[in-house]
Parts: sequence; structure tokens; C-alpha cells
Amino acid sequence: MVTVSRVVDGDTVEVTPAVDGLTEVRLIGVDTPEISHLTYGEQPYGQQAKEFTTSRLEGGRVALEFDVERVDPHGRLLAYV
Repeated sequence: MVTVSRVVDGDTVEVTPAVDGLTEVRLIGVDTPEISHLTYGEQPYGQQAKEFTTSRLEGGRVALEFDVERVDPHGRLLAYV
């Protein structure tokens, strides 16, 4: 069990305590519009997706379930919540 300490965007959160030394988690099975992508900028409904994830997860205790691949190319944990 971990606590969602911050929502980065609609499909990425930060957790405490760290798992395997990492605190950023990319949610498996969730793909939302970006809010600050280097190439695309802010996409439509990106902020609403972040607000939704925040209302459901921020400050809550959650269980993480990992698949075979545990870390993405950006150094984030990959997990089902």
C-alpha cells in the first residue's frame, strides 16, 4: 500500500513511500490527454483528466499491482492502481 501524494496529470501520480526507489507511477490501462507535453503542449481535456484523477486518488491509500514490465522508458513505475 502506498499513498498518492500528488497527481502529475491524468495518468501519472507520485506516491509515498517510494517503490524500488521510484515515486512516479504511470497508470497501466489509462491514457489521458497531455497537460504539458514538449511537442503537443496542452491537449483538449487534459486539465479535466488531471482534475478527475486528483478527485479520485490524491491523498488516498492505494495498492499497486505490477505487470511484467515494471518501469517505462521515462523511469516511471508502471502499475495498476
